[in-house]
Amino acid sequence: MKRETKQLLVRIFRYLSPYKRAFLVVGLTLAVSTVIGFLQPLVIQRITDNGMMRGDMAVIASSALFLALLILGNQAIDLLQTRIFADVHNASYYTIFHQVFEKLLHLKKSYFEDKNSAEILSFLQMDVSQVSSVTDRYMVLSVSYVFRILSGLIGLFLISWKLALVVLCMVPVKFLLVRGLSQRQERAVDEMLENSRDFSRWFGDDMNGVDEIKLWNLFQSRDQVFREKQEKVLRVQKRTTMIGGWNTFWEVLLEWSVTVVLYILGGWLICTGALTIGAVFAFVSYSSYVTGPVSALINLKMYFARIFP
Repeated sequence: MKRETKQLLVRIFRYLSPYKRAFLVVGLTLAVSTVIGFLQPLVIQRITDNGMMRGDMAVIASSALFLALLILGNQAIDLLQTRIFADVHNASYYTIFHQVFEKLLHLKKSYFEDKNSAEILSFLQMDVSQVSSVTDRYMVLSVSYVFRILSGLIGLFLISWKLALVVLCMVPVKFLLVRGLSQRQERAVDEMLENSRDFSRWFGDDMNGVDEIKLWNLFQSRDQVFREKQEKVLRVQKRTTMIGGWNTFWEVLLEWSVTVVLYILGGWLICTGALTIGAVFAFVSYSSYVTGPVSALINLKMYFARIFP
């Protein structure tokens, strides 16, 4: 590991140290939500096999009530995590921005000679937002996906190792597909940020020179430059949006392809008596635990690659 990376890691841990109690609570809630996620498909299997297939209304009612409690508990945990990370993110954003502001006030005057206020503010907001994103709720969700994948794999192999191998074969395909599209989107986002910074720089210069624009009647030429720069920014934004759309298209198509294959193979196993209907439903649920989070984990990996080059 590079020395700069180690130093950056130390700074990040030092930066996160004031929020260690909050992260401890989040860690406990992650463990509980992982257990809840593992139990839900099993409860659905019990409702189907022991309740509906046997006509046992007592089992259906008790299992449905237990499922409702699991869902309610999971949503309560979700709200708690949202509140914790909202507080932590706001506090960290303020701390970083305040430190940057104090640093800015002590810089030499030469730093401001070739930069305007709009350009400086644009740079600061982007950089502070990227650093403070370490405390975003998205980060803990990405970490929770690791536990979700593990619980899903356990559930898959408990029900049918043959079908589990089918799901595992689809994971590398989705990984390569999503990784390629995510890299394209990352390049487009970098280009969009650079164009936005260029526009902020130009906009600040124009606002500072508005007297000269009025004096020399440069309204038409300034309007033309504004149109060109905004069209450039919006064109890249559209490309970024379309890449995200294609990403979603292929992800959904691949996930449903896996589901269709599982229903076909699961139906065959039901007909041969190797699996029950409830087991197939539970298996499909567990398969989404494994294939679904791939995109989030790839984006998380690319995010850390930007921080630790």
